[in-house]
Amino acid sequence: MKIRWRLVIALAIAGLLPLLPLMWTVRTAVGTGASALAPQETGAALRVGLDMARAALQRQQSETEARLELIRKIVSPPPAASRSLPEGALKEGESLYCSLLGKWHVFDNSGWYPSDPPKIKSTEEFDEIPQEVVAEVSDFGTVWRLISPYDRAFLERASQLQQAAADWAVRSLERNRLISSLVGTYLITYLLAMLLAIGAGLFVVVPATRAIEELTRVAEAVREGDEDRRAYITSYGEIGKLATTFNLMLNRLDESRRKAAEMEKMAAWRELARVLAHEIKNPLTPIQLSVQQLSDSYKGEDDKFGSMLATTREIVDEEIESLRQLTREFSEFARAPQLTPADMSPSSLLNDLASLYGERLSTASEEAEFTVFWDREKLKRALINLLDNGLAAAGVDGKMRLTYLHENACSIFIVEDSGPGVPEDQISKIFEPYFTTKRTGVGLGLPIVRTTCEQHGGSIALDRSDDLGGARFTIRLPDKAIVPDSEST
Repeated sequence: MKIRWRLVIALAIAGLLPLLPLMWTVRTAVGTGASALAPQETGAALRVGLDMARAALQRQQSETEARLELIRKIVSPPPAASRSLPEGALKEGESLYCSLLGKWHVFDNSGWYPSDPPKIKSTEEFDEIPQEVVAEVSDFGTVWRLISPYDRAFLERASQLQQAAADWAVRSLERNRLISSLVGTYLITYLLAMLLAIGAGLFVVVPATRAIEELTRVAEAVREGDEDRRAYITSYGEIGKLATTFNLMLNRLDESRRKAAEMEKMAAWRELARVLAHEIKNPLTPIQLSVQQLSDSYKGEDDKFGSMLATTREIVDEEIESLRQLTREFSEFARAPQLTPADMSPSSLLNDLASLYGERLSTASEEAEFTVFWDREKLKRALINLLDNGLAAAGVDGKMRLTYLHENACSIFIVEDSGPGVPEDQISKIFEPYFTTKRTGVGLGLPIVRTTCEQHGGSIALDRSDDLGGARFTIRLPDKAIVPDSEST
């Protein structure tokens, strides 16, 4: 399972777990409060009372039926004459009816009298509780019916009890409906809270985990060799800072790797320059001495040969001097001499260059009367190298310009010329040793210039001049040269 879903589930559980005991509390509180509408104890008491009332009715029914059986044995059916009933056979308010061949008669102590069919009375509100007990027996077409009224006080209490039971039943339904409604509302709220918790978790977690996954993919790609891969994350906060720091780390790692490769390459070129300087320098003196000795030892009278010999000696001396200059360049490049910085003023360096080139060089500078910590001679040679290259590229009628700026404790030298410039496809190679666009030269001047800038903790860049149209070299140097410990000692 991906980390984002694990985090979302963890956030949802952490947010929803406290709601579970709250749900139980709410349900208990709702049930307790709603039970006041129809307490369970009240319902149980009402049911017991109703059962007792039914039992009392049932007992009176049984007693009435037993007395009717007794009366049948004593009283003859109508229209026969009857003797009086024993005392207590009929209670006060009771009526004895007998139907013979569909004709109803009512009995009193003096005999039978024709009567309408007896009607059974009941309460207006509750048909379940009649006002009278009816005992009826059929015997060979003769129907005996004894109607005994209930006790009035008992009927009122029974009616009240039944009314209370009906009210309690209605309130019980309302209580259950209220509990169900409140619990349902809480469940819906709980579900909405769960969805909101999951949504909030996704809103917070998904961008963060997506950024982490992107960083993981970039790290794996870099590990597999894709050194140009970078993390493109627009998140804010810690994740955005992490992505920015990660990209800066990759950039610095790439820069360190590039510098290490350049240093390794430069070390190889310096070793080659040292070998070439050694191999070229050794035979120069013997060659020059041999030619000089040959020229000095000739005492002949052949003027033509003597002139040719003198010309040859002059050419050999010039070429040997060129080779010696070449070996000096090789040696200087191979040594990469250490800096000897000291306090100086940039204006003095600019004045020296302006005096050296005169009208061939136009200068523009800000106020430069302050102190910096540079190796003056090495920087002067580096700038002269750039100016000489610019003059050579611009030609006799060309233009050269040196601009000096100072900003944020950093000095900027801009060298521009009106020559053809450096082709775009050669700009990346221009600072490599032994690469040159001139017919003469070995391509060590610009690598030495770059080494000088880097030794000061600065940099040099090449592009095209906007107004002059030729090459534009921009040197940036800190006011205080950053000298490594190995050089400062």
